[in-house]
Amino acid sequence: LKGQALADRGTRVSASGALRPMSGEGAGLVPGAALEPDVLPVFYYNDLLIDRVGGTIGLNLFEPRYVAMCQRMRHLPFFLFMPNYTDYHCFMGDVGFVIRVTALSPQRGGSTYSISGVAESLAAVACTWVEPDANGLHHAKYWRLSSEVPQLVAGEAHALLQALAARGWKSDSENVDVRCAMSFRESESECEALRLIFGFNWPGRAFVMATQSPVTDSRRALAEETLREAWAAACPQSRIRPEAFLRAAVHRLPVSLGDLACRRLEDLRQGLLGLV
Repeated sequence: LKGQALADRGTRVSASGALRPMSGEGAGLVPGAALEPDVLPVFYYNDLLIDRVGGTIGLNLFEPRYVAMCQRMRHLPFFLFMPNYTDYHCFMGDVGFVIRVTALSPQRGGSTYSISGVAESLAAVACTWVEPDANGLHHAKYWRLSSEVPQLVAGEAHALLQALAARGWKSDSENVDVRCAMSFRESESECEALRLIFGFNWPGRAFVMATQSPVTDSRRALAEETLREAWAAACPQSRIRPEAFLRAAVHRLPVSLGDLACRRLEDLRQGLLGLV
């Protein structure tokens, strides 16, 4: 197990919302700026310790990588809580919470830490890596998600996947960085008009996220129409109407990572050509 869940002991927060000074090694815990925007260390646990924004968490962390994480949090009091029931490794589309640390206290000479925190927002993983020489500490770049968008029942999401495949959507099965994604394009030579990323790391639930490419309105409209048709076929009795599905049940992400990567590679290619 990654840590022993404790009963929440309350938060040490001033009336202004700032952290109060704490005794011991954690006394320097103050908000700071990340080296990269929207990048935080990841804490995994094989249980859904929090299931809503505003929920509180209390942990006793003793694994070396999480001790290193706690030492960092003296200066930047945030981490990602990522439920994981399989391999303690997150992928693009996995969903957890941005946790703001409200109390941090070293124990046993700093070999363990007791922490408390509150879930500030939902977050979906964009990419992840393991920091060298940090006992296997994972970091992730993430997107913040709205808590107003409803989750799907996992069975609904699986039915939607089947209906999308029947309408020409292609699985992103060769991408090792994502557990489950599908994209729509009119031909193999064209870039994807719409891509759906599915987050299945919560028990019995699923999150659906979408990235869009800079394509024509007609191509985007065709992709969205096939999505509405697939949802109507997959879940005809759903509480979410097909015409409202994309707006009501799908988290919009800022950019299509596939096209962003293509643009970066093309920039690199042009730069190398300029050196020849």
